[in-house]
Amino acid sequence: MWRDERGEVTYTDGSAEKLAFDHSDTTILHNDGEALISRCSQFNEIAVNDGVLVTEGRDPHLRLPPVRIPGNRQAVIRFGLTAPRTTPIQLFYTGDACPAFSEQCSILTRVAEGENHVYFTVPGSENGTMLRLDLGNE
Repeated sequence: MWRDERGEVTYTDGSAEKLAFDHSDTTILHNDGEALISRCSQFNEIAVNDGVLVTEGRDPHLRLPPVRIPGNRQAVIRFGLTAPRTTPIQLFYTGDACPAFSEQCSILTRVAEGENHVYFTVPGSENGTMLRLDLGNE
């Protein structure tokens, strides 16, 4: 566990998630570039520059399209990103335990300067799952 000013959060190197992702047989959200960006419902302090998301300001985040993860399953979600410096990123998700975005249903990790692939494991929900990705707010 890694503790920050808000309490305990999980810090992982993503090795177990990477293995699960690499051996999965279902895609729930595909990054098809501009098409995915057009399906995102909210951008906060994020600009789109030639199909690339560029963060601006102190609280950049985006709300991704809803996904369906059966309640008895979980999904591993991979994001590829380039960071100008080591910075935190946090994935919030809704589900049966959290009908709205909250710290309780979020995963916080750090990315290194340069190219990164980050993996998050999200539990399933009978009511559908919404995702919000908070990017580099340091």
